[in-house]
Amino acid sequence: MKERSSSNSNREDRMRSSTSRPYSNFSSSKEGRSSGQYKQEQMPSRRAKSVNMTSPFEPLDEFRETPWMNIFKKESTYNGPEHRLHHEILAYLTYMQQTPDEKRARELVMTGIRRVVHGRFYGAEIRLYGSSATGLCLPTSDIDVAIKLPRITEADVKRTLFQLSSQFRSAALTSNVFVNHHAKVPILILETREEYGSLNVDININDESGTRGVEVINGYLTQMPALRPLVLLLKGFLHQKRLNDAPRGGLGSYALVCLCIHFLQANPSNRPQEYIDKPMESESLGFLLIDFMFYYGLTFDYATSYISSATSPGRLLPKTEENEVLSIRCLFNPENEIAKSVNKVRAFFQVFKDAYSTLLQLNLMDQTMLGQIIRLDQKFIDQRVLLSRVALSPDRTSTHRVHHGHHPNHSLPPRPPSGNLSRATRTWKDRPVGSNRMQYHLWVA
Repeated sequence: MKERSSSNSNREDRMRSSTSRPYSNFSSSKEGRSSGQYKQEQMPSRRAKSVNMTSPFEPLDEFRETPWMNIFKKESTYNGPEHRLHHEILAYLTYMQQTPDEKRARELVMTGIRRVVHGRFYGAEIRLYGSSATGLCLPTSDIDVAIKLPRITEADVKRTLFQLSSQFRSAALTSNVFVNHHAKVPILILETREEYGSLNVDININDESGTRGVEVINGYLTQMPALRPLVLLLKGFLHQKRLNDAPRGGLGSYALVCLCIHFLQANPSNRPQEYIDKPMESESLGFLLIDFMFYYGLTFDYATSYISSATSPGRLLPKTEENEVLSIRCLFNPENEIAKSVNKVRAFFQVFKDAYSTLLQLNLMDQTMLGQIIRLDQKFIDQRVLLSRVALSPDRTSTHRVHHGHHPNHSLPPRPPSGNLSRATRTWKDRPVGSNRMQYHLWVA
C-alpha cells in the first residue's frame, strides 16, 4: 500500500498538532521490516507500570464486551497498526451483520404493525425509512416507519397517532407506547413486547422527508463504498457513549451519515482515492477511522463553520455568526438544519479527540485494537439472543386479536377473486377519525 511508508511521520505530525498532546514519547522498534514495509515505531503500552499512560477514553462500566474478537483471525505479520485495525474492523462488521433470524424477527414486528394499521386504514401505505431502509442499522436498531394516509389532514395526525397507540396495545404488540405530539413532526414511539424482541419503533404519518432521504443516502452509499462501514463503526462508538439518541440531545443517524459523507468528500488527510472507492482492496478502514477521529476531534471548527454536502461537497462554509451550535444541512433540502436538537456538541468532539489519542497508542501486541474505543454491553448481546428466539417461535401475528370495538376477532376483509365473475365485491372505506364504526360499501361488479 502506498501510504503505509509514511504512516509514522503522519502520526507524529498529528501528535505535535494536538493541543493536549497526551502521548508523545515514542521509542523505536527493534523489529526489522522488509523493504516494502515501513519501520514500525513501538508505541507505549497503556498497561505499562513505569509510565502513567491511562487512556482518556474510558467506556461506561457496562460496555466491556468485544465479541467480534472470537471471529478475528490474527495474522502473523501486519504492515503496522492501521493494517491490523482494518482487519479487526472487518471482524466487527461481520459480527454486527443482521442474521437471517434477526431479520425475520424485525419482519414479524412489521407484520404486526401492518395488521393493526390496515385493520384501521385499509390500503394505507406503510414504508420503512431511516437506517432500516438503507441497511445502516445495527441488529437492535430502532425501526422507523412512515404511514401514508391521504385522507388524514395535518390537524388529525396527532389524534390518529393516539388512536393507533391504543390499538397497538390491544393487539398485544406493545405495553409501552408514547405519542410525542409536541414534536415538529408528531411521532408514535413504542417498544415491542419481549415476545416481539423488545425492539423500539418510531411511527409518523404523512411525513415524506424520511422516505425521500432513503433514496439520497443510497446514492451516496453507491458512490462511496467506504461510507457504510464507517457509519456502522461510528454508530457503535456513539452508542456506548450514549450520544446517539437524537430526542435526548444526541446525534441522530441521519446527522451522523452527513458527517461521514462530508469527511469522505473532504478527505482531509489526502489519502489516495482508492481508500474511499475500494476500502476492502486497499485495506484502508483503519486509516479512515483514525483520520475521522483526528478531523472531528482536532481540526473541525463547528463554532465558525457548517456542513452542506449537497451544495458544497467537501468544503466547510462559514457561519454568519460564531456560536456553539452544530450546523449540518439536509442532503436533499439544504435549507433545513438537521442537527438543531444536538445539545451535547462539546461532548461529541471531546470523545472524538479522546478516541484519537487512544488510537495513537495502538500497538501490534495489543489484545484488541478496535476494542480500545468500541465495546458492547451484555444487554446488546442478550437482545440479539432474544431476537433469534423470536424468529424461531410460531408466527404470533396470526393469533393476536386486534380490537376495533365491534368484534374482538375482526380481521381484514377478503380481497375479491380474480376473473370476470359477476359478484358483489367488498371494499373498505376509511372511517372518519373518532368514529367507532367501520363502514362497508357494496358495489356490483
